[in-house]
Amino acid sequence: MKHGTMLTATTTIALTVTLTGCTSNDSDLAAQVLDAIPTTSATQVTLELAEIRPGGWDSYLVVCPYETLESVNERLGFTWDDGPDLTLDDAHQILVLTDADAIEEYATLDRNRIDLCTTEQWSLTEKATPITLIEQDGVWTGSPRNDR
Repeated sequence: MKHGTMLTATTTIALTVTLTGCTSNDSDLAAQVLDAIPTTSATQVTLELAEIRPGGWDSYLVVCPYETLESVNERLGFTWDDGPDLTLDDAHQILVLTDADAIEEYATLDRNRIDLCTTEQWSLTEKATPITLIEQDGVWTGSPRNDR
């Protein structure tokens, strides 16, 4: 990747699915996130979760490999009793959408296509905060943007 030649694209997808309002591992959410990544020559994109998945949720959290449920609950600010256990899994990450003191839905994402766990631990992030993704060797890596 040459410096100064990065293309920036903003991805917007219309929602065609209605949220169920229950805690579930939603493969449709995972598919929408992956579909938002362009297949063009762009090397940087902005992932707008609020546009991909509008609805009643207000914050999101990325749960990375080897995290304990206690660590996740601490960052959520409430107890997620049936949350997934990633303490022995480095191939996946979990994208969690929250609404006040509850999990709206979550999706398991394979890290071989999109990896949101390459930098610091994520904190609970407002819905309007985009994720900047950069393509590196065929994998999109991302972190929250703090420039809004």
